Amino acid sequence: VVIAAGSKPVVPGAIDGLQEVDYLTSDDALKLEAVPDEFVIVGGGYIAAELGYYFGSFGSDVTVIEAEDTLVPREDGDVAAAFTEIAGGRHDVYTGYRASAVTESAGEITVTAEAEDGTEVEVAGEELLVALGRRPNTEGIDLDATGVATNDAGFIETDEQLRTNVEGVWAMGDVADNGMYKHSGDYEGEIVIENVAHDGSREADFTALPHAVFTEPQIGAVGKTEAQLDEEGREYVVGRAEFTDTAMSRALKLDEGFAKVLADPETREILGCHIIGHEASMLVHEVTPAMRYGATVDGLANTLIHVHPAMSKVVMKACKDVS
Repeated sequence: VVIAAGSKPVVPGAIDGLQEVDYLTSDDALKLEAVPDEFVIVGGGYIAAELGYYFGSFGSDVTVIEAEDTLVPREDGDVAAAFTEIAGGRHDVYTGYRASAVTESAGEITVTAEAEDGTEVEVAGEELLVALGRRPNTEGIDLDATGVATNDAGFIETDEQLRTNVEGVWAMGDVADNGMYKHSGDYEGEIVIENVAHDGSREADFTALPHAVFTEPQIGAVGKTEAQLDEEGREYVVGRAEFTDTAMSRALKLDEGFAKVLADPETREILGCHIIGHEASMLVHEVTPAMRYGATVDGLANTLIHVHPAMSKVVMKACKDVS
């Protein structure tokens, strides 16, 4: 038996009046038959970032309300700050505000949000998207009757072969808490097929699981952020290069973006890479296999020959910049 029940949007109960209005989630936002004139988003993570960019590109006036100090707050701090500044140039962005109430009148939805100091703002729009993340779809499938163990967040616990604690039961995808991404689900599917259908013993390795945010500019990342390394108490060194330092970026007249690499100061092991800029989702794949197979930051900088004037030289330059 393979449990692959997916996930569902998080809809908070702490926003007064939310259940009385006709709001959207990420499950149905792309099913709208017309582009709204005003589009309000509660939440500032990658779903909000992508859908905000999407509707803004079609002409909607987009307003984003995010409780944290930046948009995409789970990204590297420098990347998140840069993205927030860029998004603020195309949307009305309220960071540090938490949505507290929602009302609807005459086809317009109004959201009241409050900052920690008590300052309130009211924003209104034709459509409201609640984009506060997703949670595992482990409710309503009578999981308790199976004895399958879950963690405090409701995700099914698995071992390296994606087996649960119950003999003959595997779990994969969003319910398994190994990265709620389409590409990680595809990877897990291959492992489960081999282990279940072919009696294999293949183990999942999420050492270097990349992800991307598909806006313009894009965000691409793999490994730890500075905040995560600081929390672990681990020492690291940083290298950074601007997109404008590369010939291809200048040829394309790109004026924003950077790549940032984190490495162990002694072993030179690559601990993370964070990129914001044109085609960042592709550029991060230069670092992903290097991390997976133990290459050092110096190996990427000095041993691997980079094509000129390819955009990937921004990664090389960031590696060279590591002290």
